[in-house]
Amino acid sequence: MSAIPRHLREQLRRHKVIPFIGAGVSCGVQDIQGGVPLFPDWKTLLEKIHEELLDQRQISAAASFKQLLEKQPPDFLGAAEIGWKNLEVPDCPGFLMDIFDVSVDRAKPESLELARSLWNLGSRILFTTNFDPVMEWVCPKLSDHRVVCTQNHGLAQILRDSSQTLYATWHLHGSVLHDVENIVFNQTQYEDFYYKTERIETTLRTFLSTKTILFIGFSLTDYYFCKNLEDINRIFGGAANSFYVLVKTGTRVTPLIRKMVVPIEFDDFEVGLPRLLNEMCELANPHAVEAFAENDPLFTLARQPSVSSALLILMIVIALISIPFSLAPPNQSPQKLVQNPSTGPQNADSAPLPAEATSSAPTLPEELAATKGAIAQKQIQRGAKKIERKPRGVNPTTEEALINRANKQSGATIKPSQ
Repeated sequence: MSAIPRHLREQLRRHKVIPFIGAGVSCGVQDIQGGVPLFPDWKTLLEKIHEELLDQRQISAAASFKQLLEKQPPDFLGAAEIGWKNLEVPDCPGFLMDIFDVSVDRAKPESLELARSLWNLGSRILFTTNFDPVMEWVCPKLSDHRVVCTQNHGLAQILRDSSQTLYATWHLHGSVLHDVENIVFNQTQYEDFYYKTERIETTLRTFLSTKTILFIGFSLTDYYFCKNLEDINRIFGGAANSFYVLVKTGTRVTPLIRKMVVPIEFDDFEVGLPRLLNEMCELANPHAVEAFAENDPLFTLARQPSVSSALLILMIVIALISIPFSLAPPNQSPQKLVQNPSTGPQNADSAPLPAEATSSAPTLPEELAATKGAIAQKQIQRGAKKIERKPRGVNPTTEEALINRANKQSGATIKPSQ
């Protein structure tokens, strides 16, 4: 039985679901050389910044940075603040550019399929907290794609256009490639965005009043995401219709999280997640070809040359068997077979008759002649009766005319009475 709630199914059919994409989607994109993730997750990114601080001989800053990373829970935003202020050459924006300014040619094509499928969920706009350009790479029509950053003053117009002609990816935390100086990366930037967002909040409340948010690529065990989710829920709460999140089966979901989002489970990342997303894509686009159904073992099996050939042969055989039945009259009963000692089983309607039956059976011309003779005899009898019932004083001429008419119709000869 499908794990997709009925309300979400209806929203998908109505194209009212907006995917909200987390780092898990981008981390699934692999480098074509070596198969390692092309982009880092949040923790890995901060570890790279720590290494860069050490390389730049920022020993004190690196020590404070590491302490914040090792706290429980980790203070990612505080550590990012130290990195942002202390990296010099390159500075933090330049360092982030080096990491995220990657060509699509470096991405393993098949690893982009999951991200590409998200454009098939019925929405022309996607939300993400990622800095990378993955969703731009996989947009169905790149020439009509727009990148929306937090500080983009044309946000409202793009949100309106995205439901009609444009595709748009809204980077809530900014895009390194499009406006790295204004990304939401450290503690100060985070607070400015989530607690000083009256203009953005007003725009969202109009746009999201009938929409449903589907979180994809987030970990509910990630403290940073849970904190992030609280603030997103505060901004979007009361605006969006409802919230759902895709989680791996067995993930612990706290009561607080359940108050904010409805979890939808999948078995694993290799097959379960693609299959679940494919089902959602079919609900949003019932006549579209599956975006990445080849990850489904049954689909893969059906595409094997030997299996597909066998299926084709089976279909042809079934079609050939059904032809005689389709040509038979609708009410015709099945023909019976009779056993003939000399000729074997034959159709009952076409089996040869016994000799005595064939010798005495009249031919068609004989039957017609007999029928014609019977009709003529009745006509003669009717004519004779008319003559017998002749009234007194009938004119002999009239009598003769009646007899001649009867003789003419029957081919017989009746003489007038004396």
